[in-house]
Amino acid sequence: MLLNGYHPSPSLSDQISPDLYFQFGFVTGRGYVGEQVLPTLYRELISKCSFKEFWLAYQSNSLISLMDANGLKSERKRVQHLEAFLKIKPNTWCPTVWHLRLFTHSSDVDPPRYITVDYGFSNCNTVEEKFALKNVYKDLLHSPQVDPMELHTACISGKLYEFARQYNPNLKQRFRRLMHTPYPLPVNVEWAGMCANTVEIRGASLDMVEEAVSLMGPQSVRVVLAKK
Repeated sequence: MLLNGYHPSPSLSDQISPDLYFQFGFVTGRGYVGEQVLPTLYRELISKCSFKEFWLAYQSNSLISLMDANGLKSERKRVQHLEAFLKIKPNTWCPTVWHLRLFTHSSDVDPPRYITVDYGFSNCNTVEEKFALKNVYKDLLHSPQVDPMELHTACISGKLYEFARQYNPNLKQRFRRLMHTPYPLPVNVEWAGMCANTVEIRGASLDMVEEAVSLMGPQSVRVVLAKK
């Protein structure tokens, strides 16, 4: 698919297209225009290396190094957050804003748990409120003027409503309640606004563990107690 310059559609009902859209960094584009760089980038990369080289680079989170080695550094730098995203390894922290952007492309009503908490969907009492809140984020994240990582910063600062008002001054007051979240957290932790399939928290206090479980779910957190 990528060899043919395919742009995976995250809104398709099959699982392959949304997975490709996320795993190969299309989700990091600022608006649709930003995403349009990537089909050409991947087609050029695959034409310059073997499939084995490409697959091993993907498996080892070193696609950026492979792009640079094949003279594609300037092209891949046109997608602002592509480098940081493609270097995220399995079971390490990933900003939940990228999952939020994927969710805004879908027809789903309910987002994953970590988006529910981080972006206020837990405050929604009706399906209408969920769709209304989803559309606010969709308008933000599909705009080339909005940096998704600035939305992430607003998330962990507890200022989602204020951030959204910068781009939509007429945003209704009801969204102030809907966009209320547990952030900012009382202590500075690396996993604020982040998610992972499974994570280890070492030497954490009981309060920190409880906070992590409430944000990510008990299935995602493994607590490792330090030996005395």
